[in-house]
Amino acid sequence: MAEKGSGEKKIVVLGVGNLLMGDEGVGVRAVGEMARRYEMPPEVRIIDGGTMGIELLPYLDGCSHLLIVDAMKGEGQPGATKRIAIDSPPNFFRNRSSPHQIGLADVLALAAMTDALPGSVTLLGIIPQQMDTGLVLSEPVAAGMGPLLAMIVAELVGLGANLVERVTVSA
Repeated sequence: MAEKGSGEKKIVVLGVGNLLMGDEGVGVRAVGEMARRYEMPPEVRIIDGGTMGIELLPYLDGCSHLLIVDAMKGEGQPGATKRIAIDSPPNFFRNRSSPHQIGLADVLALAAMTDALPGSVTLLGIIPQQMDTGLVLSEPVAAGMGPLLAMIVAELVGLGANLVERVTVSA
């Protein structure tokens, strides 16, 4: 298990969102696609956090870098990707940009109180078009999935992770 200051990296890529709410599920879909497309090195752990709250705390144990993948409100067109390095995660998530993020605020506040907060927290997201009940992504968000995956890959490579693309055989 990596400890803060040990020099050992443990990177958690946490996809959050609700698959039953259209574009709100993009974070979960993105991490699922990452796991399908890439062999992750031992220091990288992909987590489907769904709409969990405090149950996420054990996944942060020993984590040096936390990448949160989610739908996020913001300026720009639906489907546009965003990257935000977060200096004060508990405070940042109090200004919720999606309905489940209050759970993240609580988890990160508790992690800070127990000295388990990762040294680096980055939010990688995509601007949703709709978050109504439904199982499919809107067209702009579906089109933005490729750039979002590329952003996740770039972030991991920038952190020194050696990703290996899985070989797929066409039928």
